[in-house]
Amino acid sequence: MARPRNPKGVLDSIDECQEAMRCLKLAVIQQEHLEGMRDKKIAAITEEYAPGIAVEVGYRADLELQLQNYYMAHLEEVEKDGKKSVQLTHGVIGRRLGNPALKLVNRSWTWESVLAKVREKFGGKFIRKPDPELDKAAIKKANLPADELKACGLKIQQDEDFYADPDRTPTTEAT
Repeated sequence: MARPRNPKGVLDSIDECQEAMRCLKLAVIQQEHLEGMRDKKIAAITEEYAPGIAVEVGYRADLELQLQNYYMAHLEEVEKDGKKSVQLTHGVIGRRLGNPALKLVNRSWTWESVLAKVREKFGGKFIRKPDPELDKAAIKKANLPADELKACGLKIQQDEDFYADPDRTPTTEAT
């Protein structure tokens, strides 16, 4: 908690407290009125620009999908020499590893059966309380060997995600 500021005045009576509360009420009402006026203008501007933004979002998604389809169809060509990206004139396309995720090994496992097996194998080390729940972050952080994870019905999965990162340096084309 921040250190309290020194007030600009001191109240010496209940009447002064009554007046301070009246002034506080007026200040709160005025603040809320101004915030309402601001929010109204923001809503109007948002509404004005929404159709154009929606068009650009759709156009962008389509272009990113086209780039991804090309990239994935030409993996050998674009990922030569072990590179996972290609520098284009106006940006970079490529693949990068996503965040590791803890997944079930197969459909024969459920999170309840994993919880029971982890409790049996490691005790409460990877169990969060009070509601018994698997501490997935702790398991990922522990870097357990794949065979130990598999024995508990788990695996670490890290997918590669496509990205298209345009160069945002201003050009004469940008508006």
